[in-house]
Amino acid sequence: MKGLAIDFSAGGPKLNTVVAVEGFYTTVQNGMVNVGTTQGSDPIYPTRGTQLLRTALDGGIVNYTAARHASNFAALSALTFITSNEDAGATETLVDVTLAPAELDILHLKVDAQFTSSLGTVVGIVSNLPTNG
Repeated sequence: MKGLAIDFSAGGPKLNTVVAVEGFYTTVQNGMVNVGTTQGSDPIYPTRGTQLLRTALDGGIVNYTAARHASNFAALSALTFITSNEDAGATETLVDVTLAPAELDILHLKVDAQFTSSLGTVVGIVSNLPTNG
């Protein structure tokens, strides 16, 4: 699979019409788009997306426990959607998606994302957050 690159920088995602992504990086990019898409908003793929954004907008993420909970469900939704729509002949497939809240305040939630392939390729980062313990 091959597609146009999306730059997921701090200024928000932007389509790069010059750079292409291929192989597992296309899968990772599709996973990132899936995480940020509200489930049910795509008429072509009604199962695409997660409830992460909807939960946040509805006030359901009030602390790190709720953020971890919503992130875990979003990771599972993304993994399920991507693996059920991967190319049949792909030699490197998605086996794990990890989403973890990195920052949370009253106005935003920043989530770290990590995608792992069947060949051991790891793309992304998940921060180690301090705990109260």
